[in-house]
Amino acid sequence: SLIDSPGLNMDSVQTAEVMTRQEEIDLVIFVVNAENQLTLSAKEFISLASREKKLMFFVVKKFDRIRDKQRCKDLILKQIKDLSPETYKSSSQFIHFLASEGGGPGGEPDDNDGDDDEPHGDEDPDPDFDHLENSLRNFVLKKRSLSKLLPAKTYLCKILSDLQSIVEFN
Repeated sequence: SLIDSPGLNMDSVQTAEVMTRQEEIDLVIFVVNAENQLTLSAKEFISLASREKKLMFFVVKKFDRIRDKQRCKDLILKQIKDLSPETYKSSSQFIHFLASEGGGPGGEPDDNDGDDDEPHGDEDPDPDFDHLENSLRNFVLKKRSLSKLLPAKTYLCKILSDLQSIVEFN
């Protein structure tokens, strides 16, 4: 199942409700606007989610509208490194910079109203979007267990730490 929660990080009650169901969540795809980057509430949400999820996808949209792309990219990558180090380590698979929403390459809006799934012969494929699609497919089919097993690992490590403390005390 898919939980689409636009603006989730702006509503603390809704965020808390979703985050209490961490064991049901296989994958977090965090979409951020390149023009706004990571807001304080976004950072809080990512920090909370990264405690339970080893890996998260980040989709940076409207990247084509940024003049200094390298500066923007470096800033976002640094923020992700601080918030989700495991995701940062595999950034080529989990962090994607895409052109404007609703457009093909170059950010031009398309005439497709979204109702038909027919490919249009005059559209060029978007390699960044194709890479995102392949990364998502690869994660769902092969790496999902890495993210799903992190809460169990955290729980077992805490139990072992508590046992060590009890042994040292006795």
